[in-house]
Amino acid sequence: MSKTKYLKTFFILSLLFVFQTFAFAQDTIPTQIPDLDEQIDVTLDPSFPQPGEPITVTLDAYGVDLDNSNISWTANGTTILEGKGQKVLKTTAGKSGQITTIKAAIDAPNSKEVIKTVTINPQSVDIIWEADTYTPPFYKGKALFSAEEKVTFVAMPNQTSAKNTIYKWSQDGEVLKDQSGFGKNTLPYEGDILAGQVDVSVETTDGTQNTASNNISIAPTKPEVYMYEKNPLYGTLFNKELSTLFDLGTNQEGTLSIYPFFYGVTNRGDSKLTYNWSINNNPIEVPTTQNDMTFRNTTNVDGKSAINIDVINTDNSFEDVSKGTLINFNKPGNPLSF
Repeated sequence: MSKTKYLKTFFILSLLFVFQTFAFAQDTIPTQIPDLDEQIDVTLDPSFPQPGEPITVTLDAYGVDLDNSNISWTANGTTILEGKGQKVLKTTAGKSGQITTIKAAIDAPNSKEVIKTVTINPQSVDIIWEADTYTPPFYKGKALFSAEEKVTFVAMPNQTSAKNTIYKWSQDGEVLKDQSGFGKNTLPYEGDILAGQVDVSVETTDGTQNTASNNISIAPTKPEVYMYEKNPLYGTLFNKELSTLFDLGTNQEGTLSIYPFFYGVTNRGDSKLTYNWSINNNPIEVPTTQNDMTFRNTTNVDGKSAINIDVINTDNSFEDVSKGTLINFNKPGNPLSF
């Protein structure tokens, strides 16, 4: 054999030896297969259920045929569902603070039994909101949120003390890190010129299993203006709104009192408010802050007059509302006419 052929043969044999050694090494490397328990996940929806809320518990797996597995579900030791392929459990959360332990026993083909556990601890948190807008004294309703005005959201956990709770606030799906933290149970918000509905959510925890969440959505409303009679003896008669008709009857005079609702002011005499009056489409020259107007029948004849009031917040262009009414008056001794 020539020297050249010898070297070629030696080189080929060397390569074959290397390939066989590499293949043998590959066959001998142990494959890291996850434990069967790690191949099965259990999820709870919703993650933080409220008392009495419907719940779905789901098993997911890779490498395990759950559809052909015998699955038994128990709640605090009592069997509530079992059968082949029963990988979804629908149940209901208990009362506030009532802990329920859900266990799923999975008997997969040719495998040992695996038990997955999830704990349901229903908690709740309420969210209330307070708008920084004006309503008249003794008004029993809620001050509503108007565009470009301020509103404060308050979280009220039902199981834990507010001062011992961590709050995570989100607005329109974005976590507000600066507004979240220990004891931060309030969230201030101020609408802007383009703001529509605002979606706010909060997640609370006291560092243990007491975790709750809730969300709320509010949209800005348009301010309103109401007219009432101001009686010289009884004061403002809030029991009857006069935006349709103010009937003086045979009285010689009557006073209309204007009340703006849900404006961003502290009172109806706020310097930011302008009251523009008109009668039969003719402007009445009065001070801009005059929110009461007395009308008199000086001709002693029957008649009607159209009264209009335009209430404007000079600091907020969205707060401009017009309201009108019809004053009916009769000369003394005549019956009411329309």
